[in-house]
Amino acid sequence: PLKNKVHITIIDQRDGTNGFAISSMDMINIEATNLYFNNFNLRGRSDWLKNVLTHEFAHIVSLKRATLFGERVSTFNFFPVINETPEDILGRDPNINFYGSMVIPSKVNPYWWIEGTAQFATEKAEFDKFDTHRDMFLRNATLEDNLLNPYQMSVKGALKSPYGELAYCQGFALNRYFASRFGEQFSNKLIDNTAKTYPSWLNAMEKTFNENVADIFGNWKKEIEEQYLKIAVEKVDFLVDPI
Repeated sequence: PLKNKVHITIIDQRDGTNGFAISSMDMINIEATNLYFNNFNLRGRSDWLKNVLTHEFAHIVSLKRATLFGERVSTFNFFPVINETPEDILGRDPNINFYGSMVIPSKVNPYWWIEGTAQFATEKAEFDKFDTHRDMFLRNATLEDNLLNPYQMSVKGALKSPYGELAYCQGFALNRYFASRFGEQFSNKLIDNTAKTYPSWLNAMEKTFNENVADIFGNWKKEIEEQYLKIAVEKVDFLVDPI
């Protein structure tokens, strides 16, 4: 159970579609307009408010559990304290060669896992699903050899549209794959292992699944390639079969 109430704000001031959660502040902010209203065609239709509220609440729960330094701490910032004059700090004193800061995050969770876990939890609550739109998106990326590699889908800032949505889609698919192969408690085990292997998320995956990271992603990729190639061949056979 959570220690504090989660504060939820629903905004309907514009025809925007979004939602975000800040786990360290127990805060969820949601825009009320349905996702499909803004011609977003990479996901199917759902009850938007139930979907997005469950999705963002899943972020709160999962990210609180995954934090290393306590659920109210997002980062530690270390600044050196120098008892000298400004001229010395600027480097005029030859004994001072460096002045800066060091930031230590309390979470090292990759983008695909953060969003994939939230979508998977929302599917379990029956307010979302891996629909035909997502299946089409993942199928095309697979057959066109355009899947994001583990690094690409881990860093949000490195992705441009529509690849940000592809990271969501691959993260959702990976969570479903892990659940079917390792059991639905895999996510709890993975989160618990992040603290034991901090700051390496890859080591947490290897400790949880007892496989190296290349094999984990490679086996998933191989499975969906076989699945979608089979469908593609069946479609081609249907199209060329004489009537």
